[in-house]
Amino acid sequence: RTELKKHFRVCAKRELAELGFERKFEIPTLMILDGHTHGVISTNGVDDIREYGEKALTHWLGMQSLIRGLEDKYEGEALKNQAEPRIV
Repeated sequence: RTELKKHFRVCAKRELAELGFERKFEIPTLMILDGHTHGVISTNGVDDIREYGEKALTHWLGMQSLIRGLEDKYEGEALKNQAEPRIV
């Protein structure tokens, strides 16, 4: 648990001194993660549920698809740029 808190920089105010980092998010926080890539889909899960209600899962799946598509596009471009010879 402590390592997850440190990784995502999420903790209760009373834990700040003990954990020794500047937090990004307070507790409670609902972060939505991609189970395959372990990337963050949303750091505002509670707000997403308030806004989208029962359609929140559909929203997160759409975000996951968009994020993966962008990652594929830019990783592919990065690999392509590495392979291309450059004249300097």
